[in-house]
Amino acid sequence: MTNANSSAQRTLILVKPDGVRRGLVGEVIARVERKGYKISALRMLTADKSMLETHYAEHKGKPFYEPLNPEMPLNPLIPEKPEMPENPLVPENPEIPDPE
Repeated sequence: MTNANSSAQRTLILVKPDGVRRGLVGEVIARVERKGYKISALRMLTADKSMLETHYAEHKGKPFYEPLNPEMPLNPLIPEKPEMPENPLVPENPEIPDPE
């Protein structure tokens, strides 16, 4: 696992309610991990309207914003924080498989 002093690349991925409902969470995680990212945080939550308005503030007023918001607070979503090791071409411990 990378530490706070490393230069790991971090991002945020949201599996939105339709992806959770369609059973795509595992596939999304698998694709992210196949790209070399390690999942550093993952949880299921139901976002309230205030959280969604803050997260999507830069998109307010755009055509896709209004249709997006009604479904989001009613259903669970999965935020995950993947991070890329400093050198993604070299596995951290190539002899030791990741725990399942």
